[in-house]
Amino acid sequence: MGLNKLNHLYSTEPLTVDSLLANNDVTVLDDVNVFGETLVDGLLGQPNQVLKVNSAGTTIEWATLDALPSQSSNSGKYLTTDGTTASWATITLSNYALLNAPSFTGTVYSAGNVVSHIDTNAPTLNAGNTYKYTLVLADDGKMIEMNTSTGVGNTLEIPLNSSVAYPIGTQISVLQTGAGQTTVSGAVGVTVNATPGAKLRAQWSAASLVKRATNTWALIGDLTV
Repeated sequence: MGLNKLNHLYSTEPLTVDSLLANNDVTVLDDVNVFGETLVDGLLGQPNQVLKVNSAGTTIEWATLDALPSQSSNSGKYLTTDGTTASWATITLSNYALLNAPSFTGTVYSAGNVVSHIDTNAPTLNAGNTYKYTLVLADDGKMIEMNTSTGVGNTLEIPLNSSVAYPIGTQISVLQTGAGQTTVSGAVGVTVNATPGAKLRAQWSAASLVKRATNTWALIGDLTV
């Protein structure tokens, strides 16, 4: 086979029939023979075919590129394959967490400002419940506002893990909004570590509860004995 140019052998572009014909690189349609070895049997391939090494790695042969599926009426879809055939597919949003309720594991980094909002819970504190409020699972991440209008002391109680299984690392804020002093305590079997004491110091004093182990919490904030 006579070739006017050999630069195709070193080109990074695919060697196709179209590119050979367009550049007048082909003068004879015959076998490609180098040092007595036949590299391509028979005539040149059809337009849009390319040269490739066969699966045995012994000869070069012509092959047809797989065409992409039609893009018509497939806006917004993504290309996927089953290992044999390529096709367009639609992303199913139900398979992914919604942005308004994401769940992450490990450390999350963010560039710029992160804006967050905290929910509050202002439980009713009166003689009927002995001025006590026991935390529930829904309080995770909230601020608990403790207030007795009569100024009577009140208690925020942390339940056993067997009753309410907060994840370790849970944080709950406590705010004393009334005159009645708020004491933070644990149910029998729950340890609350705090200094100098586990009472909020005065009206508008606040503290944070952090779960450190199964039934162990730390109370950190504006506290007193």
